[in-house]
Amino acid sequence: MVTVAEPAQETDPYQAFVEILQENGRLKPVDLNKARRLQNSTGTGNLPDVLIKLGLCSERVVAETLAQATDLELAETADYPQISPFSDNISLRFLTENHVIGLAETDDAIIIAVMDALDSFIGEALTLACAKKIIVKVGVVSEIDRALELQYGEGKSQMNLLNDNLDLDDSNVDDIDYLKDLASEAPVIKMVNLIMQKAVETKASDIHIEPFDKSLKVRLRIDGVLQDIEAPSIASTAAVISRIKIMAELNIAER
Repeated sequence: MVTVAEPAQETDPYQAFVEILQENGRLKPVDLNKARRLQNSTGTGNLPDVLIKLGLCSERVVAETLAQATDLELAETADYPQISPFSDNISLRFLTENHVIGLAETDDAIIIAVMDALDSFIGEALTLACAKKIIVKVGVVSEIDRALELQYGEGKSQMNLLNDNLDLDDSNVDDIDYLKDLASEAPVIKMVNLIMQKAVETKASDIHIEPFDKSLKVRLRIDGVLQDIEAPSIASTAAVISRIKIMAELNIAER
């Protein structure tokens, strides 16, 4: 008698991740099916990234759930250094495509933060390239991407670069025609678009833009909690507010 063994079923590495999301009421079965269909159609195996892009889960919920599912530490904003611990043989393209960043280096290990801690390829590739042990933390994808901008963009993020390119005349901030022209310039449009893009990516319900004497604060309400994000400079306050009023078809002359 010949016995034919059944082929072993491939284990889904995201099973625990999905179960935690569903137990916490963060992911409906119909939404999971939608994400799975997109995975199959595009050939990507990165379920967390798909959930974020479809707006089915916020970046922070994904990160916190991945940390819980993998029993790994969640990287905090203060953990991201301005100088990368990686040598030049680790390409920026690899880091940005995989949403991974170096946090610190010891004699025998490099600590990283990665968006998808269940993707074993990233750790294996870095272990070979660095010839060191790789210690993994889970990071919020937008925080990783923003920190990479700072590390590899001469210490300046997109928002900071836009602030540098903004030509302002403080003596004309009360001139309505001047404000209209300024609100239509590329740097101001891009500043507001960056804020809107961040709100969409994080599935924020509200955007709070709060001018203070020495700073302009921008906060997003994500899962009911207000969180600070990078804001334009205080000098651009009038231009940014005017841009938003124009988009909302409000009268920019009213204060």
